[in-house]
Amino acid sequence: FRLKANLLWPAMHQKTKPFNYYEENKTIADEYGIVMGSSHIEPMLRNNMGGAEWDTEYPGQAWDYLQNRENINRYWEKRVRGNGKYENMYTLGKRGKDDEAGTEITVEVLEQIFSDQRKILGQWVNKDLTKVPQVLIPYTEVLDLYNLGLQVPDDVIICWPDDNFGNIRQLPDKAEQMRTGGSGVYYHFQWLNGATTAYPWTCTTPLGLIRSEMKKAYDFGVDDMWIVNVGDIKPAEINIEYFMQLAWDIHAWDHSNSSRYLKQWAAREFGEEPSAAISEIMGRHYELGYARRPENLVLWNGRRKELSWEWFSLDHYDDEVQRRINDYTDLIKRVDRVYHSLPVEMKDAFFQTVVYNVKGTALQNLKILNAQKSHVYGRQKRSSAAVYAAKAQQAEN
Repeated sequence: FRLKANLLWPAMHQKTKPFNYYEENKTIADEYGIVMGSSHIEPMLRNNMGGAEWDTEYPGQAWDYLQNRENINRYWEKRVRGNGKYENMYTLGKRGKDDEAGTEITVEVLEQIFSDQRKILGQWVNKDLTKVPQVLIPYTEVLDLYNLGLQVPDDVIICWPDDNFGNIRQLPDKAEQMRTGGSGVYYHFQWLNGATTAYPWTCTTPLGLIRSEMKKAYDFGVDDMWIVNVGDIKPAEINIEYFMQLAWDIHAWDHSNSSRYLKQWAAREFGEEPSAAISEIMGRHYELGYARRPENLVLWNGRRKELSWEWFSLDHYDDEVQRRINDYTDLIKRVDRVYHSLPVEMKDAFFQTVVYNVKGTALQNLKILNAQKSHVYGRQKRSSAAVYAAKAQQAEN
């Protein structure tokens, strides 16, 4: 109720059971007025991750529409038949399992898939398909197919994706804005896949970026469906609420007052006295973290078979590495000061929403940046290399 959201895509990680594994889930969602949907790799409310529903129900069979169309349609139909009486937003299309491109997918194949899926929806949900909520998320390679001429049924929402990093890739032109299905946005506060640029840990997406992208989307008529990949909820609580406030009233906040939002949030949660300090801490956390997300401070270069980790310069910008070390050291001191000033009953909530975000990101930076200085100074035969190695180890501990 507080967030005013009403649409949910369940998590589909391989270590958890699919949402529909538990029969009561769809009933509980319906009782709470939650519309259930599924992501771009889970058409027709089906979890297709390795080891999940497809592998369980059709073990060893190809997830390939050209080879196995009949069984794939039967698989989708079973879910729609069981869940069709509840409120759902049905994702159309098909990608590969495990969030990969479908190797058999072309414009022609995808259009045939749309037709088959809509026949299933017409049979089990409503013969009038304009009354069945449907969405296509043209994610990565599917967006390329769309731009090659893929024909999407006019009553289907096109949910425009970002680039996984909070920058919307494409927005509707004038003709697309006239479609009866309308438009939506699929946004990310975290991204988890096999790429080394994934960022599934702390939340470092600046509020200003969120507002800029969502206001741009709103100005292009994208207001039928907004959904955000939040990852782990706790680190992203501030961002989730901000995103939903924009969805409720896009004019409530602008570029100049994200700090006021943070101060208002902090005052509500922890009282007026520390609110300004908390707002400044989180603003600086977003600024530093977005410059280089903590998950991406060390990347594996598969082509060169080596690690890449020297993103900041010791020689330029007045020793950029040391300035960043100093900034994060200061941020740790500031967040600790607020933590120790709070009453005991507020400390857990403050740790979960602020301290963990800030100190986790800061310590990862102190570890890698001090290690970088130790590595460079070691090559230069400086005795101070051992000092920075000890600092990196201290941050790791």
